[in-house]
Amino acid sequence: MRLVLVGPRGAGKTACGRLAAGALRVSFVDIDSLVEARGRSISEIFAVEGEAGFRRVEREEILGLEPPAEAIIATGGGAVLDPDNRPRLAALGTVVWLRAAPEILAARVAGSGRPRLWGQDDLAEAQGLSEAREPLYRSLAVHSVDTGALSESEVVARLVAIYRGGEAREGSASSPRGGHEVQDAPPNAGGTRRQRLAALLREGAITLPELAEILGVPLRILVEDLEHLRRSCKDVLEIEPAQCPSCGRVFRDRIRLTRPSRCPSCRCERISWPRIRCR
Repeated sequence: MRLVLVGPRGAGKTACGRLAAGALRVSFVDIDSLVEARGRSISEIFAVEGEAGFRRVEREEILGLEPPAEAIIATGGGAVLDPDNRPRLAALGTVVWLRAAPEILAARVAGSGRPRLWGQDDLAEAQGLSEAREPLYRSLAVHSVDTGALSESEVVARLVAIYRGGEAREGSASSPRGGHEVQDAPPNAGGTRRQRLAALLREGAITLPELAEILGVPLRILVEDLEHLRRSCKDVLEIEPAQCPSCGRVFRDRIRLTRPSRCPSCRCERISWPRIRCR
């Protein structure tokens, strides 16, 4: 079992990843440290070769990485930019996206001496990088943790729970396919959460487990929120048809928000989660 941590600089990949690995007594691998182990600091590489030179070395380390079977791997914020890195990171383990608001990220990296990629102040750069890279983080991630809303110890606890949940799924043939680690609902107001839910659904079609992980709520609460939006929101809530890959039967009913355990036609368990959106 391995976790691969992705996310922007300042999200806590290295600090929380190392602590989680210690709590689990598994290996910790930091890609930036592997880059610097070649003899130059990241700042020195940027100064001499620029970002392109750093990305080349980073890519070599990721593609050549052979980590222990039990490990937590922390990547650099821009590791997801290289199209060759992304499938390799996904193959290395379960990808966890650590995220936080740009204001929090900027405050965390202030005075750290990390190279500025766009030559802007910390906040402007955090905002720009988050906007540019978020779709890549989202596309890779199986789990998502908002580190801005949690203490360091709480983030570590989430990572430990995700790791142990993955171990349980690997060792159990009866575990649900693609099981997602969903945390208890945070103490934010339901109205605010529903506003965020509506905004996410307007961005594009997304599955129920992906929404649950981004918002940090259990599926049962999310289903209630969707029903509330369906009744009160001016947007049209659409649930894309889901097709059984075995028999080809298509499920179009709007009530079926979560996948059934078995296809009612051929009884297989391969039906994917339907994608949901607002328009």
